[in-house]
Amino acid sequence: MMPGVAHADDPASRDRVAFGGDAVVAPGEVVESVAAFGGDAIVAGRVEGDVVSFGGDVELAPTAEVLGSVSSLGGRVDADPSARWSSDGEAFVIPRPPSTGLGAFVEEAFRQAVAHGLLFLLALLLMGLAPERLGAMQVAIVRDPTRTALHGLAGYVASAMLIVALAITVIGIPAAVALALALPLATYVGLAASASVIGAALPVDRLKDRPVRQLAAGVLVLFVASLVPYLGTLTVIAAACLGTGALIRTRFGTTPPRELVGGPAVEVGPYRTSAA
Repeated sequence: MMPGVAHADDPASRDRVAFGGDAVVAPGEVVESVAAFGGDAIVAGRVEGDVVSFGGDVELAPTAEVLGSVSSLGGRVDADPSARWSSDGEAFVIPRPPSTGLGAFVEEAFRQAVAHGLLFLLALLLMGLAPERLGAMQVAIVRDPTRTALHGLAGYVASAMLIVALAITVIGIPAAVALALALPLATYVGLAASASVIGAALPVDRLKDRPVRQLAAGVLVLFVASLVPYLGTLTVIAAACLGTGALIRTRFGTTPPRELVGGPAVEVGPYRTSAA
């Protein structure tokens, strides 16, 4: 499964939005609207606007109160009888297939398509706004994949331990929440770099010197792999460790790690470097 990326709330609009994960409104919370892309919308508080899920379910707890509409595209709406929502008690639902056999496969494919579509858009954004930083990560992945993946794995383990340690104290809870939100985002940035490398490595002439096509091909490879039981999980984990490791080793800077740029310069290809 693709890792979830939850966006922090906008203090001005109080919207609750999640990309590739669940959008949750806890009991007692009041938000303007709720939207989940590739995940579920779970409401136990008050929503003064609409609730919508693209590729997931909408779940209304007994304490939920929704003043606007409730919609699910590719999922279902599960409302507790005690939940208060939409004056006519109806919801707009485009149902997903039954979660057995072929229906389960189609459901999973839809969820993964949404998640990988978001990954492609994020990668395009990185290519446009931070091409040198993305290039530095690509060099780290290509020239030293083993150590880069180990850096990523160590980063995940250290982050998990740090989140637990920070969450123990009241003072550390905000930092734990910030780290928990930053980690999925870092994972998506890393997956974007890994996807671009995968696409560039494919022996297809039409992809040569076309970074956008390479990126699209790499995301497609990850998408297809994600549909294969076990292999998909291992592939995403490996790609995430590689990408996150590259992010750690480059510190999201514009140059690759110093130990990887020594020797002859690489003048051609998507991972050009200068001699030390």
